[in-house]
Amino acid sequence: VPAIELREIKMDLQLLPISRIGGKDQTSIPGLYSPEMPRRPARGRHADRLILYLEIAGSISISGENTQRLLTNLAKVYYKTPGSVTTAMRKVAEALNEKLLQLNMKSPDGGIQGAGILTILTLRGDDLFIAQSGHTHAYLISAKETRHVHDIGSAGRGLGVGQTTPIYYSQAQLKANDTVLISYSPPSGWSTATLAGLYSKDPHTIHQHLLNQTNIDFSALLIDASPGAGNIQLLKPQAKSRAPIAIPPGQLDEQSVSISQTEQIGIEGTIPATDQ
Repeated sequence: VPAIELREIKMDLQLLPISRIGGKDQTSIPGLYSPEMPRRPARGRHADRLILYLEIAGSISISGENTQRLLTNLAKVYYKTPGSVTTAMRKVAEALNEKLLQLNMKSPDGGIQGAGILTILTLRGDDLFIAQSGHTHAYLISAKETRHVHDIGSAGRGLGVGQTTPIYYSQAQLKANDTVLISYSPPSGWSTATLAGLYSKDPHTIHQHLLNQTNIDFSALLIDASPGAGNIQLLKPQAKSRAPIAIPPGQLDEQSVSISQTEQIGIEGTIPATDQ
């Protein structure tokens, strides 16, 4: 019997923002970041591709520049943490929880001004690991089924509202043409039944379809899976008659972040570097 060669299956992901603010369709969303792999990641991080999607609920004010700085440093925390994927994810959530809690405690009345709604996604081969903190939803659309991943009991109210870091973990094995939708405030019409028909559609078609289905403001991240080498592309939606154009990972349109600047934010150094 000839030996069977085992081959790791890898997937490419295309990220496409879906957003409407003030009745106007947007070409990007704040708080989305996918870094390049660092040259010296910690043990256990070499095969990981990271996506961070952060929304701020409430009146905590962070500028576009500071949002990018914050996400960049959160990515450094992830890649400097050895061990399992969930261990690295928890370190990221804990670091953000600490920073936002500090901001809340600085408010004039000492009360909670806002919370961080964070989704962490790690692609390893064809496995997608998801960590949710706060009232965020994930829809996994495949040929077999459409799953709604949402557990407010574990994910809690969000980050920065207490000492405890709420987090909910899930995992999915991706196949070609699978779609993942992530949203903090999805339209009421989204359900496993209504989204199932989007399977195998191209990202731009899904993008326009979801915007056409409602007049309300909302933001979401669309993720399209295809066989490849484990790469992540950030796509920018264009006019309806044109396909999305790829732009380099980690480069976002800063005009999409309209939160006013009040304070320089960074967390580098709050979590000790653990790689050698």
